[in-house]
Order: sequence, then C-alpha cells, then structure tokens
Amino acid sequence: MLQSYSWSAFLLLMGGLSILWYAGVALTAYRKECLSFFKFSRGAPEPGLTHPKTVETKSIERTEKMATPLSIMGKSRETQGLESSSLGELSFTSDSNEGVGLKSDIIAELKEIFTLLADNDGDKGDFLGLLEAMKLRYPPLAAHPARSQINSFIKSHAPFLLSMEELENLWD
Repeated sequence: MLQSYSWSAFLLLMGGLSILWYAGVALTAYRKECLSFFKFSRGAPEPGLTHPKTVETKSIERTEKMATPLSIMGKSRETQGLESSSLGELSFTSDSNEGVGLKSDIIAELKEIFTLLADNDGDKGDFLGLLEAMKLRYPPLAAHPARSQINSFIKSHAPFLLSMEELENLWD
C-alpha cells in the first residue's frame, strides 16, 4: 500500500501540514502581531510596543525629562558595596599598599645602604655619597607627599646624627 505513494506526493502533503501547523501556532500565540501585520486589526497598534514612553527622572542638580524605553524587568540594582566612579578617579595604587610604589622602593634601597654602612663601618660622608648615587635613579622628591615619611625613616635608622636642616636638604 505504501508503494502507491510517490516521494513528491509525500513531501507535498508534509509541506502542507507544516504550513497549517505553523499558521495555527502563529495565530494562537502571536494573534495581535499577525493581525496588525496583515492589517486585519481595528485601530492602531499598541504604543508600548513601538514607541518609547517618556519617563521623568529626578536628580539632585536638576529635573529633566528623558526619553527612556520602559522594560518589563526595570532597571537593575547595583551590587551592595560597589560604587560607580568616573575614569579620572580610577587609580591602581593606594596609600595602604606599603610594598608598592616609589616610597617603598626608596625605603628598600635605604635599608640596603644602612646595611652596607653597618658592615663597612661607614659614616655620614659615606651615606651622603651613596645617597647621591641613589637620587640619580629616582625622580626629585622635593614636593613628593611621602618625603616626610622617608625622612623619618632615615632619622630613625641612621647610625649617626642628622639635623632637620640636613634632612630637608637631602632631596633638593
């Protein structure tokens, strides 16, 4: 009995049934869209589907109207503990990072200089000579914010006495 049907008749029958199936699904699930597509509906399409609604937002500085499309879900909430900042406020260093930055590099080299002075019984002249060589590797610290912390480190770890005037003139 199946031998009496050809492949073309089978494909024609399956194609017709598929078209009927998808037309039925489209008319049941997407009735408004299908009817508005074929201009069978009365009236205009819903304004919420094609045109954004105007939403009034209030800010601290000014109140203005912004055309913002409404979404079903609404605006997402920021994660607790996070805050937005501009690109100018972005920084990859912090004052709390003691092991990173110019200040920590200078203090590490000063520790090496003090160790070298202690091993070779160096004096104030040797320290000033080694400090001059070290200053060539770093930018000037005359106006650096960590200058006072570096000077207090030198004063507390130097095996000789330095006056406040000498400490201030070290980095000029």
